[in-house]
Amino acid sequence: MHFATPIDHLEPYLMTQDASALWDRLHVDLENAGFLRIFYAASRRRQANTQQSQHDTIVKSSYGDEFDEFFVNGAAFESDVNTEWALNSQGAVSWDLTRRLKSEGKLSPRQVAIHERCLDLGLVNGYTISLRNYGSGLITGFGLSADDIAQQEQVDRIWVENRKLLFCVLSAFDLSTRLLPQVPDGEELTERQREVLAWVGDGKTIDDISEIMGLHRSTIVKHMREARERLRVANTLQAVMRATLQGQIYR
Repeated sequence: MHFATPIDHLEPYLMTQDASALWDRLHVDLENAGFLRIFYAASRRRQANTQQSQHDTIVKSSYGDEFDEFFVNGAAFESDVNTEWALNSQGAVSWDLTRRLKSEGKLSPRQVAIHERCLDLGLVNGYTISLRNYGSGLITGFGLSADDIAQQEQVDRIWVENRKLLFCVLSAFDLSTRLLPQVPDGEELTERQREVLAWVGDGKTIDDISEIMGLHRSTIVKHMREARERLRVANTLQAVMRATLQGQIYR
């Protein structure tokens, strides 16, 4: 991976406001190191328990539709060795981890099946990276597939030589992606719902909002209820927080 200076490659991530452009930029930079396909998953918010809903995770993938269907939609990620490692570790691990555990008889039948399916899809050599923010509880995982490199040992050497700059690029991409609006399917609020939540966030009561918006009190209550339902939360305060994190209000 060849950089003139780190800032030359980090600046575009920090300045770009377009999610597609960020994703394309990441591919260009990682291809210079031999990583042709990327899987990215990032939790959107701190969890009160260990369970993580797919609705609370940003997922981007260039692994291909077949992989996405069985791994994400088919929930193979729940049993995957690399996912388990990323959820409980920080840093980077070679994909030799799965092969080593398999040779030692430490994989479940489900994990063996997932591993073999990945090999069938050409995901043979690469690295898994976990970025963790212990203060906020946020977790980010990357899977980097080195499709054109036949030996994991060669991939390991590339990673060792470039790990500091790769970590910087991955961290910059993650930070910039998190700052962009991320609204899951089905959670898009109407203009009225966004306006009501924004007034709630400003400390206004239902009666205040009714007067400000010129709507009946029951209509304001209806907008609040429907916003909570769309955002899959229990109360209006949670709706304000979730809509804010998604960039639907206060932008």
